[in-house]
Amino acid sequence: MTLTGHVEFTRAYYHCRDCARGHYPADEPLGLRDDRLSPTLRPLATLAGTLASFTDAADDILRRFAGIRLSAGPVWAATERAGADLLADTDGVILPMPTGNPWDFTRPDGNGSVGYVGLDAFSVPMQQPDARKAEWRMMYVGVLYTPDKEHTEYVSGWDLDEVAARLRRVAVARGFGRAGRVVAVMDGGNG
Repeated sequence: MTLTGHVEFTRAYYHCRDCARGHYPADEPLGLRDDRLSPTLRPLATLAGTLASFTDAADDILRRFAGIRLSAGPVWAATERAGADLLADTDGVILPMPTGNPWDFTRPDGNGSVGYVGLDAFSVPMQQPDARKAEWRMMYVGVLYTPDKEHTEYVSGWDLDEVAARLRRVAVARGFGRAGRVVAVMDGGNG
């Protein structure tokens, strides 16, 4: 399936007698995968899959923006694969380390300096490829910001310890050690 509709594509298939496996050599250079989506449609299906349920992404978003009708399964598969590829490419660290100048933590009233840090968990509903409900997962979100909120940075992920470690690294990179005080904003859970 492409952005302009269904296209038939014939390619050579080769079978290896030694390993008893077959493959299509043209698939990798052309960006073809078993999801049957073209390399131009796959990112759009992935984006739609992150914006809404897989069913709504297929039935509504892709239909409205590209005139394409897909079932929820290919949208789910493309979205999951993109997430797995991203994690593999970044060794599980989705947020790059910040660069640039350290933040200014001076309070707007001029009385000292303060940096704010928060870490919380959110229950995220999950969905099976056939639109059936799945177990919920906990997503952790950390935030760092300055008193005037001119500078704000978020860190998120599925593992609390990894998110906390990344939050500490980002805080160091942003110069939290220069703040006269650090205020932790929490709801009392794992504070």
